[in-house]
Amino acid sequence: MVALPRDGEFPITLQGTGVVLWEMLAVPHTAAELISEMAARFGVETSVVGDDLEAALGRFAAAGLIEVAP
Repeated sequence: MVALPRDGEFPITLQGTGVVLWEMLAVPHTAAELISEMAARFGVETSVVGDDLEAALGRFAAAGLIEVAP
């Protein structure tokens, strides 16, 4: 999957768990909910996916692909 940032400078390519995360973002979730759901889907501890998921959300937000609610 390819996502185009608002500035259109460079596309972001998603694959594997990135696509799963993107699909989950169709419905508003807290970061904690996303981490729990991803851990459950892939049968791992939340500590395994937490940092990577937070980093991905940060990249999505910085590119203007998502808005982070307070």
